[in-house]
Amino acid sequence: MTRFLLDTHTLLWLLADDPQLSAEARRIGSQPDHQLIVSIVSFWEIAIKISQKKLDLGCSLDQFIQRVRGAGVTVWNLEPDHVIYLSTLQFHHFDPFDRALAAQSILDGLLLVSCDKVFDLYGVERRW
Repeated sequence: MTRFLLDTHTLLWLLADDPQLSAEARRIGSQPDHQLIVSIVSFWEIAIKISQKKLDLGCSLDQFIQRVRGAGVTVWNLEPDHVIYLSTLQFHHFDPFDRALAAQSILDGLLLVSCDKVFDLYGVERRW
C-alpha cells in the first residue's frame, strides 16, 4: 500500500472536490489501495487560519476532523524525531507547517501530495 501525506491545501481541496486539485492528486485520493495521511500539523494550521478569519470550513473544526477521519484518512502525529530533523533543514521555506510536513515526509517515507514546488528543494518525493 502506497502512503501519501496530504498537504493542507490538498486535504481541503480534496474534501471540497475543488477544481484546483490536479488530475493526479484527484486520482491519488480516489484509489482504494492508497493510504491517505494528514498530519496533525495540518489541523494546527487550519485552526490558526480559522482563528485569523482566513478560512471558513462551513462547520466546526471538530466536525471537520471527524469528517476527515470518517473518510478513512489516517491522522499522523508529529514526533520528537520529526522536530529534531526539522531543526537540520535549510531555510528554503519559512512556513513552519510546510517545514514540518517536509520532515515527516522524508523521515517516514511518505509521498507528499502538494502543488508547492518548494518541497522539491528538500528532496521530498512530491506528487501533483
